[in-house]
Amino acid sequence: MDKHIIFTNGRSGSNYILSLLNSHPSVVNFGEVLGKWTLSYKLHTRFGLGGKSIREYLDNIYKSPFFFYMAELYSAYSHIKKRKKICFKHRSNISSIGIKEFSLNFKRLDLHDYLTDNNDILVVNLYRENQLKRLVSLEIMKQSGVVFVDKKRKKVGRPKHLKINKCTLDTIHIVEQLTIYQNELNDQISLAKSIPSQRVLNIKFEDLFESEQKKTDYTVKLFKFLKVEPLQIKSSHHKILSNNLPDIIANYDEIHAILRKTRFAHFLDS
Repeated sequence: MDKHIIFTNGRSGSNYILSLLNSHPSVVNFGEVLGKWTLSYKLHTRFGLGGKSIREYLDNIYKSPFFFYMAELYSAYSHIKKRKKICFKHRSNISSIGIKEFSLNFKRLDLHDYLTDNNDILVVNLYRENQLKRLVSLEIMKQSGVVFVDKKRKKVGRPKHLKINKCTLDTIHIVEQLTIYQNELNDQISLAKSIPSQRVLNIKFEDLFESEQKKTDYTVKLFKFLKVEPLQIKSSHHKILSNNLPDIIANYDEIHAILRKTRFAHFLDS
């Protein structure tokens, strides 16, 4: 069984890729496993689930049939609660198994060499270049509670009704915030570059969501990269924010005046 990881940072399209992979009958991706809020990580830190060290924990997620079926049961329970169709998978039918994780968690837990040392893990390096739009996406998520939109269910991640308003960005800390985000991206790209290129598939958010054809093209590349059957599958998640920043930033003129003379000026036009 092959292994993979969606290596990314927040608000970069990872829920779309996660949904796409888990729609394939031969692929399972457990999602985030290093976030402090995740059940598996809580069980690891409190009770040693998966081993004493964080590396043993990750190894067990990839290798353990027990973890696999516990995750499938938990997924089935979540689907029942949300009145969604259950799709229970058997480990013997899986060709590629993986996780989705943020680069910043690898840095926080000193896991820089985990992906370079484990040469059997294929890395889907998913990144977003425009850090201003990434920041806006995060602010709108905080404001509305919308994590993603599911076209099949015609509902969103949290609220019952979808209403996306413009967000107001912090003019005092905007440059500091973008600097933090840019550093996160630089760390992600740097770590991905340290991995042999044949084990990495780079996907830029802006390219992925450029058009429906690009989504189809990247789906083909993704399944080919993971060495599974290239089925015609579409993710039920889709992008909901406008690409036009004045449409989604309430104080756009103020933000434009601040950023136009900084190294982040190009984010205003892309």
